[in-house]
Amino acid sequence: MRFVISPRTRRLTVIALDVIVLVTAATAIVSVLGASGRFYLDGLRISVTGPLRPTIAAIVAILVRVAIARGHRLSPLGVSSLVGTFEGERERFAHPPPATRDVKYYALAAAVTSLVWLTPHIMNIRQVPDFGDPIFSAWRLARFAHQLTNEPTRLFDGNIFHPAPYTMTFSDATILEGLLAFPFLLAGGDPLVVSNALFLASFPLCALAFFYSGWRLTGDPQAGCVAGVLGGLSAFKIEHYSHLELQFFFFAPIAVVMALRMLAGPGWRTGALFGAAVAAQWLACMYLGVMLFVLLAPIAVIAALAWHVRPTRALTLALASAATIIIVGVSITAVPYMRSQSQRGERNRDIVRSYSASPTDYGATTRSLTTYANVISRRDNLSERELFPGTTPLVLAALGALPPMSIGSIAVLAGTAVAFDGSLGFKGLIYDDLYKYVLPFRGMRVPSRFAALVSAGLTLLSAYGARRLLRFGRTRAARGALLAILGAGALVDLRSTVRLRPYYATVPSIYASVRPDMVLAEIPMEPEPAFLYMYFSTSHWARLINGHSGYFPAGYEDLERDMEYFPQRDLLNRLKQQGATHITVNCRLFRYPWRCPNLLGVMDGMPELRLMSAATWEGAEVRLYEVR
Repeated sequence: MRFVISPRTRRLTVIALDVIVLVTAATAIVSVLGASGRFYLDGLRISVTGPLRPTIAAIVAILVRVAIARGHRLSPLGVSSLVGTFEGERERFAHPPPATRDVKYYALAAAVTSLVWLTPHIMNIRQVPDFGDPIFSAWRLARFAHQLTNEPTRLFDGNIFHPAPYTMTFSDATILEGLLAFPFLLAGGDPLVVSNALFLASFPLCALAFFYSGWRLTGDPQAGCVAGVLGGLSAFKIEHYSHLELQFFFFAPIAVVMALRMLAGPGWRTGALFGAAVAAQWLACMYLGVMLFVLLAPIAVIAALAWHVRPTRALTLALASAATIIIVGVSITAVPYMRSQSQRGERNRDIVRSYSASPTDYGATTRSLTTYANVISRRDNLSERELFPGTTPLVLAALGALPPMSIGSIAVLAGTAVAFDGSLGFKGLIYDDLYKYVLPFRGMRVPSRFAALVSAGLTLLSAYGARRLLRFGRTRAARGALLAILGAGALVDLRSTVRLRPYYATVPSIYASVRPDMVLAEIPMEPEPAFLYMYFSTSHWARLINGHSGYFPAGYEDLERDMEYFPQRDLLNRLKQQGATHITVNCRLFRYPWRCPNLLGVMDGMPELRLMSAATWEGAEVRLYEVR
């Protein structure tokens, strides 16, 4: 008895087998390179312990494929009829068409849409979601502007954790944001307003970047508009609403497009554009700048192989110009960060593991995604691991990943898969080797932030999915209606509501007596007040014993803990040894307000201290003492 397989069934079966071959072969390769791991997916344990089993699975799939496809011309993933399309895609990247008026309208629509749910923050630009990272960002921008104006050769010396040097390197230096903020701060702008304005501007900038990238990848500005809407409303941006630098991941999709453009039409100019996109992402957010190289590697390899890119003089020029710009951009921060490496050390593996995502974290929603607030339980959610990207990008990305695929979509899918594995940290396949052999990864605490690039990949794949859906519109009006439906669906799906709080409007008047040559120890010496002291310091720029950042210098956390007992335990001498010339006390910031009057009474009677200034701030007493 002979089984007859219909052409359609045969083609779909071969495509499925090709996918199995790709997955198992890739697993075998990374296993040979030393990667191993185990993770759980809805109770199913998936383990990779060696290359043997995935290699056997790949061989079996190849043999079955050969048997089914015998006598039929079925190329990998069913793309035999797309060779001409691939060449057309390469030509489109090499010689991109100019932007028409309609293209600009779609870009504008995406940018405006990104601001819809941000209206409350736009109307209250001095409010913040919390009194931690947003205040830190405002201080960071102000400090950069101050150093650039007054001590450009010591650009990375913050005024915190005195006497430690290079304290701006204890967190992301946000050089690009600092340069953007510089003219406004130089003109006397409020650092918090300037920081929040940059933060809010990142949403339409993200929308424009994803619009441009989606348009260039698909050749369809309407599909690009959908990508722009999704990029501007990104759930990752809402999850990290307090982190300025993590909002600036919009150079990643541009870098993807520029990489493909450089390979399709190599030359010094296309190389320079690619290098500029990569360097800009590094300078905007070093975390994502490092991770971007991991995303780009498979994208570039797949495109180069598929398009048969050969070593030529033009390619050499492209790579040289890209490398020059990237090296210069990276060196701006890499040199000072290397100098402070001994102060910062490496991240503990156990801490990194706790911030490594699990696949199920991609189903965990942030509380600010309003549509899912009462639908999906957040009871078991973990910090930095609420990675649900939204239903719309998942559905559209899945449509975009269905065969037949273009080289662009295949490359983006591969890059997204690698970024997803990176977000799993030590629970995945590649992060252990990245941690061992790539120095910057040893300083990273949160591998789950690879989710920003997973989100970027899904958004770009969504452009391909949107293009498929939009083709059902036979007329301009029908396509417009489909576009409106997709845009409205994204708005509802990714609706966000962020709780905002007004920040302190004034600085205590005692700081009018503080000079830049002073060194302050500020009490209470605790984490949340530290952000406030840093913000106050933008009005006087004295050095602070206090501080808060991604790292702490040796001994600081012990001092912070012991300062609860000040002035006992010889703490005044410890402060003197660190260079403190003055002490401030702010009764408004004490966790236990009753402690402050008692402390002030003791300090008034200490001969080593002299009261310089006293005032009332926010209904509580504040004082400045000189250390004799």
